[in-house]
Amino acid sequence: MLTLLQPCTERITPVEHKPTHDRAPEDLALGTPLWLRDDLVEILGKEQVHSRVIDLVKYATDASPYRMFPKVVVTPRTVDEVAKIFTYAQEKRLSVTIRSAGSSLSGQSQGDGILIDARKHWVGTKVEDGGKRLRVRPGTVLFRANLALHPYGYRLGPDPASSGVATVGGVIANNASGMCCGTIENSYKTLESISFLLPSGTHINTADSEAENQFNLAEPDLAAGLMEIKAEIDRDEALAARLKKKYSIKNTTGYHMGAFLDESTPLGIFRKLLVGSEGTLAFISEGVFETVPDDKFRLTAFLVFPDMHSACAAVAPFIAHGAVAAELSDRGCLRAVEGKPGVPDRWKRLPGEATALLVEFREPSPVRLKEAAAAAQSVLDGLELLEKAEFTQDPHLAAQYWTIRSGLLPSIGGARPSGTSLILEDVCFPPDKLAHGALDLQKLFPRHGYGQFTFWDYFRRAFEYNRGIRIDHFLLLPEVAKRLLKCEIDRTPRAEEKPLDHTPIVIEIV
Repeated sequence: MLTLLQPCTERITPVEHKPTHDRAPEDLALGTPLWLRDDLVEILGKEQVHSRVIDLVKYATDASPYRMFPKVVVTPRTVDEVAKIFTYAQEKRLSVTIRSAGSSLSGQSQGDGILIDARKHWVGTKVEDGGKRLRVRPGTVLFRANLALHPYGYRLGPDPASSGVATVGGVIANNASGMCCGTIENSYKTLESISFLLPSGTHINTADSEAENQFNLAEPDLAAGLMEIKAEIDRDEALAARLKKKYSIKNTTGYHMGAFLDESTPLGIFRKLLVGSEGTLAFISEGVFETVPDDKFRLTAFLVFPDMHSACAAVAPFIAHGAVAAELSDRGCLRAVEGKPGVPDRWKRLPGEATALLVEFREPSPVRLKEAAAAAQSVLDGLELLEKAEFTQDPHLAAQYWTIRSGLLPSIGGARPSGTSLILEDVCFPPDKLAHGALDLQKLFPRHGYGQFTFWDYFRRAFEYNRGIRIDHFLLLPEVAKRLLKCEIDRTPRAEEKPLDHTPIVIEIV
């Protein structure tokens, strides 16, 4: 096992550079090389090969900040056709990338070789066991899968914010979770069986009774290698303990090494490794999920606290009383959605440290909901808030709250300066360290040059989108600087009607 390298935090500091030109390279003008196009047309048929320059440009981008042009795009219809593509790619030493919706933010659906579109011909669901299971193909949009389950009172566990466009294949391949499912209802925990195709051409359905033997016979080296890794982990108690701790939190970095602790056979381990493998191990042709109850009785509140610490401190008691969601939004997040439909104008006047918490309870019956309401109110009564709040059962108001929360990412991304990219990552803290961890994270941003200004012009909603021009400062004599306790930017005056373009800096000296 390799020791992880120590990260260089200075690398996250923004670097001045000219925006990258959006023009595609000249050698792409004729589209796919003719030899590659003709070979794949012979294998798949003309309709399944997309070789025009417009096709390559279309598939060169996804929801990430990256761009990579494929040599050709193919839309296979069957597992046999995917196997033929794998064989051909190995003969020609070309890379293969599997893409479905392309809604991930990390760029894993891009490639510079053959790109397989696993969406067009790979849609379909079958509800089984009264809704307790769902058989689903990889190109099915998650929202559509849940729509099939809705009449039965069930849903899939993973709930990424992109569920309106993300497909099930991508949800499995990225172990996509979301705002409520955590590590309990994600794909790793709820995927019962999976059908996959290896680059060698081996096709396995893990639900088959002979699947384990088929896997071991067809892929003996792979099976042996998996068991060697498992044996190495089992011998190292410290490593095993670290893996258990790492995967007890929301962790989708790299392969899910917890599979070597959770399973005892080669196929069992490999099935778990496929979840979160980002399309690097196999083509997923079908999955069967254990579904979760879709509790219809809900209580939702959007609470605005005076500061980050008080908002974070409220998370634990709400979760202890049964809340399924407690979503945090700092002042920067709230600022990003100002002016959006449903966002109150009064939020523009919130102080600089204001922090919001979206809390929701979900219960299976009115009786349980009444109990949850009493528990929620007992926590709410002890909180200090900037504005009066209450838990609502109104689905339209609750949907409005969730629209505000799920709209944060596109709003922040849309407000970024020209020539910059938005990169998103999860940071996990133990519940009792959440408040301190969140505050420490906030301190990192100004230290590395992100988002601190005291001057905004009056054009193009520069203040609302935090498109600042400069930051003012104090000059203190050394003997005075030693007595400095606090220095902060007060944005409140700039949010008022007919404000000055500047806002004050406030310092506290003893």
